[in-house]
This record gives sequence, structure tokens and C-alpha cells, in this order.
Amino acid sequence: MYIARFILELQTPLHCGGGEDVTQDQPVSRDAFGFWRIPGSSVAGILRGWMRDQTDIRKAENRLFGKQEGANCLASLIWCEDARLLDFDEVPVAEKVMGGQEVAIPQGPCIRDHVRLGLGTEVAEKSGKFDEEIVPPGARFALELRLDAWEKAATSGERDIFCRLCAALASGHIRLGGKRASGYGRVRSLYAACRHFDLDTEEGMIAWLNLAPAPRFANGDGREVAIPDAAPPQWGNEGLSADLELPLICDAPLIVGGVNVRDEADITCLLTPCLDYAQKRVEPRYTLPGSSLRGVLRHRVYRVAEALDMDAAVCVNGLFGHVSGAEGAAGKVCVEDVLLTAKVPAHLQHVAIDRFTGGALSGALFDECPLWQDGLEVPLRLEVRELNDTEARLLLHALLDLAEGALPVGNGVNRGNGVLRLRGMEQGWREALENVRCDAMRQGERLDRHD
Repeated sequence: MYIARFILELQTPLHCGGGEDVTQDQPVSRDAFGFWRIPGSSVAGILRGWMRDQTDIRKAENRLFGKQEGANCLASLIWCEDARLLDFDEVPVAEKVMGGQEVAIPQGPCIRDHVRLGLGTEVAEKSGKFDEEIVPPGARFALELRLDAWEKAATSGERDIFCRLCAALASGHIRLGGKRASGYGRVRSLYAACRHFDLDTEEGMIAWLNLAPAPRFANGDGREVAIPDAAPPQWGNEGLSADLELPLICDAPLIVGGVNVRDEADITCLLTPCLDYAQKRVEPRYTLPGSSLRGVLRHRVYRVAEALDMDAAVCVNGLFGHVSGAEGAAGKVCVEDVLLTAKVPAHLQHVAIDRFTGGALSGALFDECPLWQDGLEVPLRLEVRELNDTEARLLLHALLDLAEGALPVGNGVNRGNGVLRLRGMEQGWREALENVRCDAMRQGERLDRHD
């Protein structure tokens, strides 16, 4: 038997659905004590999907994860436990609750509001307002995986695939949960270790029976097995795939609405609670959500396709995904949240003027708190997978508009808010591109970023 243990820290929000909260449209999964969890079934499905994408080992998927087809059934050799939330002292919260200890980490809920805009009208669609719950960035989970070949010893091939799965998880190549097109579920591994227990020997059986509780192994827990360095992720040989990081800077007041626990003004910026285990506290951070950035790019692609007399709806659905009844397709573009460094927003007051009298309209006084800081950095992280040439050109149009400041983001764009530019643009495109981090392949060949 092989056992691997991880401590995973969320780098972006996590949404793993399945909760039961009638006050929310999309609650997250929780344990019996009301704390966040990631079900083992979700972990197993994600690992299985990753394995299916690896061309050299995909044929072993059913052998490792099992199958059920009529009378031909195979049991899974890989066991995935629930990923359990850790308190600020890295003790599983469920253990503390059952032991009568106080839990310091909050239970939430952490809610995000969304509104779906019509592509042609760019106003809210009917019934397009919804909310979702997230597990905040910084949360840490303990996860345990096992390779157990039942009545026989695991083969070297099964062990090697298990180690590759562990390496991909430890390296952050695998996102957890849903809504990955909005950048959710990226993790980094703070601890990753694997042990082998030979249950055919007395020594191995005793070591397994005395196994230390998670999240870490203790000295003497089985025989150490090295987790290899993860190979670069396989993107496939079709179309264009790339990971990009565009160092944008804010060139005007920026305000993207959402839940704001500080209640700073009538119109406020979204605040995301981030868990800080070092300081043992929750730190709210102003956020430019990936869903907003993705929506801005989606609408610009639609407009560009329309201007080129293309079928704009087909182009947008191919790039960003769609759902129609029981049918749908996942998007090819993933945009992550940007956690901003601004600490204190500006406080602006407004009043609407009556066009006939020139005086203030009754009840029209309001205020807002945009982020307005010289040189505020907005590092946009973008992943695209297997775009055809037309899709790549359309998305590039939208990205160029964003980089040049011609595609504003957020609220109040009709009055000059939300202008972003690529850092170094004042010196020219070639100089600005030197600041872009890019890893790209087209038809299986690595590209230079200037391509």
C-alpha cells in the first residue's frame, strides 16, 4: 500500500458545490460541523480527468480508477479521502470540534454576487442575478491519497502513475473544485510526502497500524517514496495553448462592485476575505474578479466578431463555453482573480442634476469608493487551451484593446473609470512585451512570446 499526504493552500477561491443552504443560489460543500470541505469524490474525478488528458497513460485510467459497465466491473485502486480544512494551527478543525477545542478559523459564508449581461444589449438579462459561495484564498486543506491494489501488490506501472498524480498535485498543475474557467481552485503544496507499507510483512503491518494521524507523517511511518518533479503539463497538439501574465497598471479610478464587509459607501469595491495562517487572521483584499475580466473579454470578442461579419454567438460560445438545456461545452479561456495591493480607496461624492432646472434631483446624492492609486498593479493571469486560429485572433483583438486602455473594466466606465494599460506601453509595444510572462505552444511547437 502507498499513502500520500498533502497540505494544500488555496491561491485562488474554491467553489466545490453540493451544500444545502436555501438562502444561497450556489452554496459550497461543508462537513457535519459546518466547515468547508472538498469531497473525496470530487478529488477522484479531477485526478481521473487529469489522467485522461495525459496521452501516454490515459489507457490505464480504468485500471487505476475503476469502471462499471454492466457485469464488467473493476474496483478503483486509488482511494481519495475528503480534503479536510485545517485551523490556523494546522490541526483539522473537525478533530478540534470533536475534542471540545476552540476553532479560530471562520465558517463564513463568503458570498459573491454576479449578474449576467446580454451580449447584444450589455444590460442585465432577465433572471441573470445570482450569487455563489466561495472558500476564500489562503485556506489550507489536508488531503490523503492511497494506492491499494487489494489482494495483490501494486505493479511498478501502477506505482509510477500514482507518483505522477502526486507530482502533478504537488506542483499545482491540477485545479480543484468547479468554476475553473473563472480561475478558481488553483493550489500550492506546502507539504507533500509518500510512504510505502508492505502489508505482507510484520514490520509493514505494524507501521501501518501505528500510522500517525494526518496531516503529516511521523518518523517511522513506512518507507519513504520520493515524489518526482512534475513534467510540464500536456496541452495537446491542436491549436494554440498558452499561460500568460500581463502586468497591467490602473490608469483611472477602478471600481468593481460586490460584497464589501466594510460598507464604505453606496458603491463599493469587492472585498475578498483571505486567510493568513502566519498572522492567524482574516485579511480582506480588494479584488478584480476573474469572472468580470472574463466577461469584459467575452463581450469585446462578440463585438469584434460582429464587426467582421462573423457568427458572433458561435465564436463566443466556442471560446468561453455555453449551456443550452442539457447540452453545453466548457470554455477554453480561464481568467483568475486579481487581488489588489491598494489599502485605502478614494471617497467620491456625486449628485445627479435635473436637466431642466439645473438643480440636484431629489434623492440623487450618492457616494462611491473607487481604487485610485498611481501605478496600481493589476497582474492579469490568463490560461487558454487549444484555440483555433480564428479564436486566437479574436481573443488577441480583445487583449490588445485591454492593453491599450481601450477596454475599460468595472463600474462607471462611461465616466472614465476602469482604464487599464500594459506596463511600459508609453515606450512602445516591443518594450512592453518584455514585461509579459508567456508560455505558449501552437500545434505542439513552443512559441516565442513575440510570435
